[in-house]
Amino acid sequence: MTDSDEFGGLAAHVVRHLGPAKRRWTPPDDRGYGVTLHYPERQPLPIVSAVTAGLHLQEIEASEPIELICTLQTGQEAEAVRLVNVAAQYVLGEGGEERPPTGQDRMVGGEAPLIPGTAIHGLLFGAHPVFREVSPFLGEDGSVALRFLTVLPLTDGDLRFLVAADVGAGRQARLWERWRAQKVEFWDVRRRD
Repeated sequence: MTDSDEFGGLAAHVVRHLGPAKRRWTPPDDRGYGVTLHYPERQPLPIVSAVTAGLHLQEIEASEPIELICTLQTGQEAEAVRLVNVAAQYVLGEGGEERPPTGQDRMVGGEAPLIPGTAIHGLLFGAHPVFREVSPFLGEDGSVALRFLTVLPLTDGDLRFLVAADVGAGRQARLWERWRAQKVEFWDVRRRD
């Protein structure tokens, strides 16, 4: 992640909250953003965060500029990059007629697994479950300059659960209740449905 004039300090903010970037991935067709992989140092957890870099410079339907984060367990770096890229394509409106609105509690899902060989069929955009202080990023004047949305991988069962009693809000809170009750390892995309 790099800084632009409008977002001075953004890269340092990401490193402070998610750890240093160890690798960078750029989509082969240059969609105007890249993805960096961050590993926490202050809280040594067995996780990696794939973070978009440059999405905030794209034209999207959101109340403020955004970047996306997908945090999974170490060893699932390729899956984290894939999911954050799928989410970025959704946010950019690729494959659709117009750009969809983006924000907290927005959910996207489908029939086929997003990662072959897994039960992950959808994504929920929400607050980061571990690094809550990563969002928002404040500008020099103290106002929100950018918001980070965390991409939470959903199994087909998670999707059905959320749709069954859907009111369009409070999805993440309901999901946490379900995951706590079932002791779900939410950052493992190889989890069973």
